[in-house]
Order: sequence, then structure tokens, then C-alpha cells
Amino acid sequence: MNIRRGFFRLWLVLSVIWIVAVGLIGWEPIRRDQWWSADPNPFADSPVRCENATGTANVDYTRRNAPEPWNAYRTPGYACWYPEGRFRTLFPSYNAVSHAKLTEMLYQNLGWEQATDSDKFIRTKPVALFAFVPPVASLIIGAAFVWAFSGFSRPKAP
Repeated sequence: MNIRRGFFRLWLVLSVIWIVAVGLIGWEPIRRDQWWSADPNPFADSPVRCENATGTANVDYTRRNAPEPWNAYRTPGYACWYPEGRFRTLFPSYNAVSHAKLTEMLYQNLGWEQATDSDKFIRTKPVALFAFVPPVASLIIGAAFVWAFSGFSRPKAP
């Protein structure tokens, strides 16, 4: 019976199960990342000047401050934020415009500056770390214990 081979196979099976489970649980944030969608943050809300807002407040849109600190001090420092789907329903003239271009146009209308150097993997990195670090750490710790306890085995007879 080879303990090392058995523990390695057990580690391999449990690691694959762990990585698949974390991947399935973290799929939604990964899908929202810029590298995957080819459109920055496709589920973000769309800001509109509140004087141009249509629909019902706190139903169709919410009035919130600018998310970027440099825009919060501009005039206006707030906007009426629509979810993407609701915005496209209430403002059908923008349906042919991509989300990235639409966000750029709305920010210009507000006189705000967008944060352009965002990390394309901002949501993928934590999921990947959570998926791969525990199996690698358990392999290192397990290998260290197997090595340490192998020193207690009887020497082989000549």
C-alpha cells in the first residue's frame, strides 16, 4: 500500500471538486468582468441628470451621488441612476448604442469624468485566488507532513 500515492490522488480529487465548486459559485461575478463581457461593467446603472429623468422615483430610478470621489464634488454631484434594462425601456432612442458608449455619453452630459484605467479582472482575481490557493496550500502542507512522518518509518532491510 502506497500512502503517498493514495493521499496525492485524494488531494487531486478534492482539489478538482473544490475548484469546480468555487468556479460555479463565482461564475456570476466572473461573467460581469470586463475581459469576459467585452463591455465594461454591463450590469451597471446608467446616470441621467435628474431634471431629464423620466419614470417614478425609487421605482424606475434612484437619486444617488457620483460613485467616483472626483465627480462627487462637481455640479451636479448626484444623478438619477437607472438599471440598464429600465433605462433602455424608458429611453428607447439609446437602444442601438452599446453600454460603454452610452455610459460615456451620459457621463459627458453630466460633466463627469469616468475612471478609465479599471482592472479587467477585478472580480475574477478573488475567485481565482479562492479557487487555487487552498488546494496548493493543502498540497504543500500535506507533502510536508508526509515527508516529516516518513522519517519515522523503519529502515529497509539490506
